[in-house]
Amino acid sequence: MPDGALLVSCGGEDKYVDLKSLDTVSVQGSVVNGKGEKSEIDTQGVLLADVIKCSGFDPENAAAVKVTADDKFSAELSGDELNEAGKAYLVSEDDGSMRLVVFGDSNARRNVRNVLSIEITVK
Repeated sequence: MPDGALLVSCGGEDKYVDLKSLDTVSVQGSVVNGKGEKSEIDTQGVLLADVIKCSGFDPENAAAVKVTADDKFSAELSGDELNEAGKAYLVSEDDGSMRLVVFGDSNARRNVRNVLSIEITVK
């Protein structure tokens, strides 16, 4: 895999997206962990749907998306969540890795760190 790239797969087709080439947006909001503790996020990131668009796949055709970390931990989002404005982002961590942030969850278990791949299931 190219350095700084993310693997995006759909229907057996693999593509790589250079995350540094994407335009970032302001990502602000609160996430809640399993203990009910809130933490504020105020950083730059890219919409998960935009990452998928840049790979050449259409996020509007997604039934579900699975985001997987380097340690094989993964989280799933529905196609509706993927396409909901302001819901799902990839944000850059201090070490240069990417983290999935999903706003609106009562438990931030979908905060996937060290994201390596995105797998799209089409409708």
